Amino acid sequence: MQTQVLELEKIADKIRKLFALSQSPNEAEASAAAAKAQEMLTRHNLSIASLQDWTPQPLEEEVIRQFKRMTSWKFILLSGVCWGNYCSAITRHYHSGSKMIIEWH
Repeated sequence: MQTQVLELEKIADKIRKLFALSQSPNEAEASAAAAKAQEMLTRHNLSIASLQDWTPQPLEEEVIRQFKRMTSWKFILLSGVCWGNYCSAITRHYHSGSKMIIEWH
């Protein structure tokens, strides 16, 4: 989870730099930077307000199901649903079986 928080910090920093670059006197450069910043905000489900006083928050996770053996289609389906809702599907394997977990970003 720590790696994902660091990754979000990098993303937020890059978006801030793009917004600073969007104030450039060069119109083409400013326009391209603003478009890229907006695209990154959308891709990572962030807002400009959230970047202004952004502090890393721990990710929330919830165990969805425990199982001995998981069929691949269920994980593929869950991954697709998670991707559309800005979260991640994870499978953790233990000696007693596996757990399907969803992490919210």
